[in-house]
Amino acid sequence: MIERGTITSSHAAISAVVRDAAHLDADHTFRIGLDFLLDGIEARVSRRRAAEEPDRP
Repeated sequence: MIERGTITSSHAAISAVVRDAAHLDADHTFRIGLDFLLDGIEARVSRRRAAEEPDRP
């Protein structure tokens, strides 16, 4: 996490983005990460199932 005041004026654009960004609470951040993880698992399982199915004429 970037602390306030760690970005100098030489990086004003980055400072503005960090300052104005939505800062999510830990529970919301966890749920987003969990959703990404579960989506990745689902995609991998789907690819494996598709690879294991015999080609149909």
